[in-house]
Amino acid sequence: MGVMLASAMGNTVTVISRSNNKEAMAKEMGAKNFIVSSDPASMGGNKDSLDLILDTISAHHKLSDYLALLKKKGTIVHLGVVLKPLEVERLKGRKNKRPLL
Repeated sequence: MGVMLASAMGNTVTVISRSNNKEAMAKEMGAKNFIVSSDPASMGGNKDSLDLILDTISAHHKLSDYLALLKKKGTIVHLGVVLKPLEVERLKGRKNKRPLL
């Protein structure tokens, strides 16, 4: 739903997923770009490319894995519900002023 809404508002939408299984569906919904988070080349090739990440992952994961994708002064917003605290490596991403919300 968020992909369709953001795309309809004129934003360039990038979907991030662990595998490319959802790529066709994401693009049908309006995503222009797709990043495979389990692929180092895909993650590295998209470094400093996003203004905003809406993190909807409800499983335990490290937010710091996604910080490199943000542009300087980009923002990551965590919306998923997790049962244990999220891991963020201390100061990683902070030198580029990437806020965490």
